[in-house]
Amino acid sequence: MSDEDKKIADICIVKSIKYRYRPKFKHKQKHYGYMNMCKFYSYDVFNILNELGYNYCWRMDDDIVIKEYNQDLFDLMENNKLNCIYFRKSLDPHISVLHFCDFMKKICYDRNIETNNNIDERTFYSNSYIVKAGLWKDEKIKIIIDKILEEKLFYKEYYGDDIVTANFIKCFSKDEELMFCRKDKLKYYHKSHFYDNFSENTLPLLYNGRCGIKGQVDLWSLQIDIQKLSTLS
Repeated sequence: MSDEDKKIADICIVKSIKYRYRPKFKHKQKHYGYMNMCKFYSYDVFNILNELGYNYCWRMDDDIVIKEYNQDLFDLMENNKLNCIYFRKSLDPHISVLHFCDFMKKICYDRNIETNNNIDERTFYSNSYIVKAGLWKDEKIKIIIDKILEEKLFYKEYYGDDIVTANFIKCFSKDEELMFCRKDKLKYYHKSHFYDNFSENTLPLLYNGRCGIKGQVDLWSLQIDIQKLSTLS
């Protein structure tokens, strides 16, 4: 990454924190539909898939349109023994995300649970991704999700499904078990987010987090300490 790209990334990170990280933020209205959705996509759906004997799940929001599909991604998952194929990655310093990261770190420390990657605010954007359902059979994930359910944290702390699933996937997978799907394999657009993975970037970087496209800064490649940077906002 060039020095210029790093400067752009630093500006975006600080702006992201200024507008989205609010230490005193309180949810005035409980959006139970959203909370139930987060619980379903973080936990329930994988139990159902495993009970029905499915190996993989491709989540796709109902306003996503596939423009080109040039390779069977389920074959790609099976042949390469992957746990996840993701199409977009993002950085989310929302207060609920930071709460979840601290929560998961504490459980892993208390229960001596080892992880393969850092527990942090880097996520696979959850509008669409393919994941191995059997990953949720892992006893380590069961320990963490049971504690989340016990303390009702999807409702009390507004945990989003993207940060929960992303940390489960990346922390209990090896790097070679994760694959970023580039536009030569799949081109799609997400209507409500005004996002696609094949055109030049037109949205603010901090909301995009796209990688593999000309002109994009890959925020994941930076070592980011959101808590430290938040004092700059």
